[in-house]
Amino acid sequence: MKRKIPACLVLCCFLIPLAGRAQSSLISAPARSAVETGRAAGWTFEARFQSDSRELKAGNTVVDLGMARLVARAGVDILPYLQLAVDAGWNRAELDGEEGEGGLLLGAGLRMNVYEYVIEASPVLGRKQTIKLGAAATYARGESNFGATDFDWAAVTVAPWIAYTRNVEGPDNWRPYAPSGVAVYGGLVWASIDADYGDVGLDENRNFALLLGGDMRMYSDVSFNLEVQFFTEGDVSSSVAIGYHF
Repeated sequence: MKRKIPACLVLCCFLIPLAGRAQSSLISAPARSAVETGRAAGWTFEARFQSDSRELKAGNTVVDLGMARLVARAGVDILPYLQLAVDAGWNRAELDGEEGEGGLLLGAGLRMNVYEYVIEASPVLGRKQTIKLGAAATYARGESNFGATDFDWAAVTVAPWIAYTRNVEGPDNWRPYAPSGVAVYGGLVWASIDADYGDVGLDENRNFALLLGGDMRMYSDVSFNLEVQFFTEGDVSSSVAIGYHF
């Protein structure tokens, strides 16, 4: 498999000093996803299902890749504005309609809040409405073999984003099941895939996408996330996740 310098390392070198110089009052913990609840975050556990429909190429030949991923993530805030996470899970690939076997998936990621602008503050909710700038990066690799033919892949994703967040105070009689915050976000994605199908090397046909997503947090500290990466028609990745934060 061809080796690439993970773009997330380059992003870290640039953004960590930048975020460190930002005023602490404008930084919020990324483990709160994009929604701030006024309580310091520590750990995040998340279960995510992701469906990929991507185009790979070997020379001038384009191959359709379909992939299902079921991933468990554990994350911890190592700085007030920076979260590191590790992933483990299962994946199954499909190449031009031929379905492979299920296999192990491992990965790591980071999420960073670089800057936050408070639109509206509240004595009860704190940052009631905000605009946030941040970035996320992930690295994952897995296998999904096709009979006697090995299929190994590695993926790097880097995504700068901008988010609008709004904290709300739900009715007491609905707690802890009422929403405590919502967020919508968008940005750009650079996504690279290197894969080996037997002795054949495969790369992504397109590596830039539009990112759209949303978060909803409950008073019980459970959160829900929906995200789509749109490369072009028929070249889309989407995911849904549920997380718990404490």
